[in-house]
Order: sequence, then structure tokens, then C-alpha cells
Amino acid sequence: MNDNGDRIHRFNRKDEDGLTLAMREVLQEMAHEPDIRRACGNAKVPFSTVKSWLQKEPGFQAAYDNLTTPATELIREIMEGHAMRATGMYAEAIDATDVVDVEVKCPDCDNVFHTEVAQPNWQARLKAGEVAMKVARVLKDVRESTHVNIKLTLEEAVAVAAIKSGRPVPPAMFARLRAKGALDEVDTSSLLASS
Repeated sequence: MNDNGDRIHRFNRKDEDGLTLAMREVLQEMAHEPDIRRACGNAKVPFSTVKSWLQKEPGFQAAYDNLTTPATELIREIMEGHAMRATGMYAEAIDATDVVDVEVKCPDCDNVFHTEVAQPNWQARLKAGEVAMKVARVLKDVRESTHVNIKLTLEEAVAVAAIKSGRPVPPAMFARLRAKGALDEVDTSSLLASS
């Protein structure tokens, strides 16, 4: 085996953790770059190869999990904190009241004066009760999706949401979504008129 072949063999050889040098380079880039596609580009390893490693290489899967677990735990803690604050907010909203200025006339002397009275804010109370019941799985929020068998990347799904809310997306993304059929049920007439 020549020197070049020996280098290629060492590049593909797995260490005690089940990782090759290329796998380690990708993981090192992922530690600095949260966008997995950019990390792959920085390491000069095709994204499809990294996807394959995530599906078929236990050593790479374990190293990837170790790399992403702290971020996942941090996100979970942040979400739990927000959930606790939201719970407190809805608990207050269930007892929501509005202060209303009321004109009162004395029946004895016909003197008119104003006073403030607390009255239930039924709109806030009903909404808080609805959300609480949905969280408790007593009520179910049902939404239909007409996009059947259309697989979208995260970027494509975000672009569809942007289009639905009337925000512009790059022309190439718009064309890609239209080609996939992801815009068949979306009104794009206002977007086309403004471009």
C-alpha cells in the first residue's frame, strides 16, 4: 500500500470510541456551529454522509447525543420556567376582574356621584379556562392539515408559515415550495401582486 493509500486507511480507521477522524472533525465543527449543514461544510464532509452516520454509526450517534444533550437540557429548563410563569398567569386570569366606573344616584337626596366597582372579566376568565382545560387534556384543539405526503425541511416549513402570514420569502424558496405543491392551499395572490 502506498503512502497515499495508508493515509486514506488511517482517515477511515475508527478509534476506541467508534469514531473516524472525519467524524471527529464534524463533531468539533458542530460544537462551534449550531447549524449542522454549515458544520458539515466547514468540516468538508457532505451532509448526506453525516445523516448516514447518525442512522448507522452507534459511536457517532453517542458522540452527537453527548454534544447536543446539554443544549437540549437547557432548552427544557427554559421551557419549564416559561410553563411555570404561564401557569401563574392563567391562574390569575381565571380570577380576572375589571374596574368599572359607575354613576350612582342617591334615592334620598338625588345627589349623583361616581364610584369604581370590580366586575368579572369574563373574556379573560373563559380564555384562561379554555387554555387550562387544553393543558389538562380535557379539551382538544383540532386543526386540519391539507398537506398530505409533502415532506418539508425546517426551512421550507418556516417559509410556508411566512407566506401564510403575508411575509416575503426568497424567490428560489417560493419556487421550490410551489414545485413541491406546498403552496396549493395557500393564497399567494397578494404576494404575487406586490412582487
